[in-house]
Amino acid sequence: MAPPSASIRTTPRRTGAWATFYLDDKEDYDRAIAEFEAVLALPENQQLIYKQFAVTFTNLGHAYCEKGNRLVDSDRAAAPTYFAKAIKALQTARQNTRFFPSAEYDEAVHDTYYYTALSYHKLYLMTKQPAVMNSASLAWREYFDFFPKKLEGNPTFVQAREGARRYRDQIQEP
Repeated sequence: MAPPSASIRTTPRRTGAWATFYLDDKEDYDRAIAEFEAVLALPENQQLIYKQFAVTFTNLGHAYCEKGNRLVDSDRAAAPTYFAKAIKALQTARQNTRFFPSAEYDEAVHDTYYYTALSYHKLYLMTKQPAVMNSASLAWREYFDFFPKKLEGNPTFVQAREGARRYRDQIQEP
């Protein structure tokens, strides 16, 4: 599952630079999760006093989603937990999109909606719970509704959108 865009970057240890390095460059999801969680555990970030950390929830959700996806075949009992954690982090990000960095705003919004829908989708495929299917279907609809216009011609995001259509079609009611 290739990320639609590189994780939205912040700066040094207290801001998550190592976490994005582990997520994007090394694909070491355990280390990325630990680093993002360490950044968000700082008292000033727990309450989003420093608003620029809102996007860190998107990156953490992305990392949880990737970790869950990696576990689908090797540890089916643990994988759903990571998808659920991804959804929780991404919901926090969605509630705070107004604080996303303006230079990367469209990419951050895209990734927030994309990984939310993908996490619900993967969770549904593992659990087959109708309520999760409904959430996945709604999340895919929101992804398409909120797809940033600026990204429509970008090949990376065009490819992500095509993949999202295939995912959505997998769970559409007949």
